[in-house]
Amino acid sequence: MKHKYNLKTAVDRRLNGVRATEEHIRQVLSKARLRPRRIKTRAMIVAFALVAVLGTALAINWSATVGWIQGMFGDEWAGKLQSGTLMNMQQTRVLGQVQYEWLEVIHVGEAEEKSVPYFYEDNSLYGTVRIRPVQGANIVLIPEDTELTMFPGYNRHHGELAPEGAPTYLEMAAEKNAKIILAKAVPQGVLMGGKLQEGYEIMYDYSSQPDGSLLYHFQIPQVPASQAYTIRLRLNNWEITKDGKWLREEPHDTWLKDDWVVTVQPGE
Repeated sequence: MKHKYNLKTAVDRRLNGVRATEEHIRQVLSKARLRPRRIKTRAMIVAFALVAVLGTALAINWSATVGWIQGMFGDEWAGKLQSGTLMNMQQTRVLGQVQYEWLEVIHVGEAEEKSVPYFYEDNSLYGTVRIRPVQGANIVLIPEDTELTMFPGYNRHHGELAPEGAPTYLEMAAEKNAKIILAKAVPQGVLMGGKLQEGYEIMYDYSSQPDGSLLYHFQIPQVPASQAYTIRLRLNNWEITKDGKWLREEPHDTWLKDDWVVTVQPGE
C-alpha cells in the first residue's frame, strides 16, 4: 500500500462544506511557499478545493501539463509553465498489457523578481505521462487510491461527481469480461552524474480519463537550467481481482515494474 503520497483520504475530508475565495486561496498558497517541503499536501488540498468549489476550467489549447497546473493552481502558476522550456517527447514504453506514453517535459527556471525568498514552482521540471491499454488488450485501467465502486472518467479527489447511471470500474470490467489493472507512472527524480538527486519532495497527481486512459502529472523541484535533463520514472502495474485483492504475491503474482530513464534536451 502507498503511504507517502496518500492524498485521497485527506482531500475527501476537506471537500465537504468548503467555502473559498480568491483571497483565501492566495494567502494559503503564499504561506505554503515558505514551507517548500510541505507544499505538496497543503497545496494540493487547496487546489482540490479550488476545482470543487470554484469550478476552474482547463484551457483546451494548452499542453496537458500546463492545463493540469492551471486547473489545480490557477493562471499565474500556469503562465510560468507557458513561458518555460517545453520539450515534446512522445516516447512510449510497454509493460505487460499497458502502454506508457511520455508526452512532454517543461522546465521553469528562476523567477526574475521575487516577493518571497523561495518560489516552489521555480527551478522545476514538470511533465505528463498518458497510460493506455495496449492495442487489443481487454483490460480496465484504474489509478491508485481508487475504489472499484468509483467511476472511470470521474475523479473524486478532484471534486468530480459522476452522473446517475455511470458505470463503476467493477461494472465496466464485468460488462467487458475484462481484467482490472492498477497502473502508475511516478517520477523518482533527476539523475546528475549518474546519481539520483534527493532531499526534496516530488509532487504528482493522477486522473482517470473518459476514454479509459490515465494521466499522471508531476513536478520535480530544485532542478536548475541545464543543457540536458535525465529523469527516472518508476512504472508499475498489477491486476486487481473483482473483490479488490491485489495480485502482487505468489502464486498469482502479476506485479510488473520498470525504471524508465530518459534524457531530454531543450530544442529537441
